[in-house]
Amino acid sequence: MLISGWICAEEPEIPVINEWRVRDPVYRQYRKATDIIGQRLFLDRPEQIVESLEFFVYTTERGIDFFTVAAPTSLWTLATLNRLSHPFDRRANRTVLLPTVPGIFIPENPESGLEHLIASRRPEGGIPVTVDGKKFRFFPGKSAAAKFADDEWTLFVSIFNEESSAETLVVE
Repeated sequence: MLISGWICAEEPEIPVINEWRVRDPVYRQYRKATDIIGQRLFLDRPEQIVESLEFFVYTTERGIDFFTVAAPTSLWTLATLNRLSHPFDRRANRTVLLPTVPGIFIPENPESGLEHLIASRRPEGGIPVTVDGKKFRFFPGKSAAAKFADDEWTLFVSIFNEESSAETLVVE
């Protein structure tokens, strides 16, 4: 939905994935949407990519890790949209927003060191997006601005290693 130049996804309109399994019809809808976006990225049709931006909500289940949830788009896409400072939150029952289009979401007001670094490295602009009441600049697709740079990735992974060195990577 486009409102005043912002693409908005209001909470009641966001479809909910109940199970990370093919038998869940909303999960199938999400996977179909991400597959179509993947094809458009492969064919380099950026104008069709942004038009297809949708959001879904998923609450993590026991045994489903963040890497599995990130697979249809990318790790940096989920990390930036959900404002995670490390690539895995080990808590079950954590609600995450899932976009259908990969890219970088820069919050209107960066808080963490990682968010400040990412924001400082991106050009002005991006696509203004409001999701669940939070405003972002979105850099979609497969350009350099749409993924972590080497030092951003290093910071992201080093924070992860510090916080998870003695813990398992599976949601308990």
